[in-house]
Amino acid sequence: MWFVLVLLFQGSTALYTLNQGAHRKCDYAHVNRTYTCSYIENIFPKMFYGNYALDCVSCSIPTFKVETFPYENSLISMNLTNSRIRNITSFAFQRLGGLHSLDLRYNVIRNVSRDAFNGLVEVYELYLDNNELEDLTPGFLNNFEGNQVRISWNKLKSIAGKTFEGIKGVMALDLSHNHIFTLFEDSFSYLDGLEFLDMSDNALCNLPLGAFKNLKLLKTLNLAGNHFRKFHFGTFSGLNGLIELNLSRNALIQFEPNVLLTMGNLRMVDIGANDLQYVDGLMIHSYAPPLRQIGISDNVWNCISLSNLIQYLHSVNIHVNEHYRYDVTNVHGIACADDTITDQKLTFEKFYNILKRNTNNAYNYC
Repeated sequence: MWFVLVLLFQGSTALYTLNQGAHRKCDYAHVNRTYTCSYIENIFPKMFYGNYALDCVSCSIPTFKVETFPYENSLISMNLTNSRIRNITSFAFQRLGGLHSLDLRYNVIRNVSRDAFNGLVEVYELYLDNNELEDLTPGFLNNFEGNQVRISWNKLKSIAGKTFEGIKGVMALDLSHNHIFTLFEDSFSYLDGLEFLDMSDNALCNLPLGAFKNLKLLKTLNLAGNHFRKFHFGTFSGLNGLIELNLSRNALIQFEPNVLLTMGNLRMVDIGANDLQYVDGLMIHSYAPPLRQIGISDNVWNCISLSNLIQYLHSVNIHVNEHYRYDVTNVHGIACADDTITDQKLTFEKFYNILKRNTNNAYNYC
């Protein structure tokens, strides 16, 4: 009797496993040269994939490891968005060395081990956006080379020293929309070939001197949407090739143009949407002669100082953020005050509301 029960149990278990496996399948669509793999759990089916793309639909892969895709292949693109990935172990993609694009967005990744992407040296795009990363393990990009790495919309709080140790090269790095508060002098070591760095919308209020010393090829630096109040001498030392610098949406109460001194190729700087009342236009012209565009709107300007600034920058295109403000006192559509309200410490929103109130009152006179 027990023997019969055991056989029945084993048979039902095998049937259940078979039925479960029946849901795991990868179908090829010739139109877009893509394999669509559905209901993958932990391991992909063993089959020919060719040098095509692969999209995962309704997959559940809590830990992506080398055993997850253990077959030799020549896939060029892999889309693993919404695949419930929590962890990526070392050498997880070692059999996917031909990938040009790896999309890991919208998972719940909390841990990426050292050597996780080891062997991916032909990547155009690596997307880790919209995950749960709180820190980056030094060496996680060891033996990796690509054009673009995006790690935005995570929960990063700092970039540890030598985080990018072992990287072969990357041109663009996006760390925007995190909670990064702390950087170290060697946070960006090993990124010698970097040309684009986006650190916008974080919690930075201080930069260690020498933080950018290794980024001599950097052309675009975006620090918008942080909490900077002032930049010190030497903050941007090493950025000799910088072309665009975005410092908008911070809390700058002071901007000394001499911080631009070493940037001999700078063409655009944006200091809009801060708490600035005065900037020396003559010094900007002296320290950054190649400058061709500047953003200065949405600050707490006095109209006279704003007029002087624009006068000194007559050869520079004045870029206005978002929209012109012609409904209040302004110069070139940039809101400013013609009285003493700029002596107060005001946010731009309060400043603008006062200007509107004063402008409305000004209509009622004879």
